[in-house]
Amino acid sequence: MRKFQFYFGAVAAVLAATLLVPISAQAEMLQVLTGRGASTVPVWYKKVPGATATVMLLPGGDAVVNFEGDRPHGNNFMVRTFKMFMEQKVNVAVVGTADSEKVGWVEAVSKERASDLAAVAIAVRAKSADSPLWMVATSRGTVAATAAAIRFNDQKIIDGLVLTSAVVSYTKPQSIPSQDVAKVTVPTLIYQNAEDGCTHCKPGDVRSAVAKFKNSPIAAGILVSGGAGPSGDVCGGQHWHGFIGMEERAVADIVGWINHPTSQVN
Repeated sequence: MRKFQFYFGAVAAVLAATLLVPISAQAEMLQVLTGRGASTVPVWYKKVPGATATVMLLPGGDAVVNFEGDRPHGNNFMVRTFKMFMEQKVNVAVVGTADSEKVGWVEAVSKERASDLAAVAIAVRAKSADSPLWMVATSRGTVAATAAAIRFNDQKIIDGLVLTSAVVSYTKPQSIPSQDVAKVTVPTLIYQNAEDGCTHCKPGDVRSAVAKFKNSPIAAGILVSGGAGPSGDVCGGQHWHGFIGMEERAVADIVGWINHPTSQVN
């Protein structure tokens, strides 16, 4: 009971500390306090009429997002597709990093990053309480999302987890199968491009990674192929790793699964 009371006390503290800067009639720039002094996480939030869910979008790489102007900017899959998610009738929150500092592999699975994501989840849920909240991440962001879901599993900060271009190989100590994912207790989808050439995200490792989510009520792994025009780093957002040329299909697949999750591994 003590833990339960602490959680809702933390909710109130986060809500009181979240700064809102209106951008348009329905879009806001949130600055969510981390609890570490005046440190904040920037979050671009847009509520969509008739939304079936709310998605927290976590980019890969160093996780820093350019929020100049009235919208997020960037080539990362999670950033460049935010409008596509809105078109699929979900509320969207594009999540940056504390004080816009770069997040490395070790930092991605730290208690600080997990706590930051929990604070963001609390703030975003308060603004869209009428819809389930899903954390949707890509590439290095998937290890951070997984770590947060594990650390806060008893508080259920999110209703579901989607890991795209997931770090499913054991080439990194922070990889998803290296974490204690048996503690994840929400529906989980790993969505991977069958052509992904990133050494940390081998499509052949998806099936075994999904099997480790033993306590997720629903766990699925979906391999897709398609797209066009890959360029640059095979672990970058403009290659198969970033679902280049098939973004609309990928977003539709993800939201479709969020709305109707089913256990499947292909």
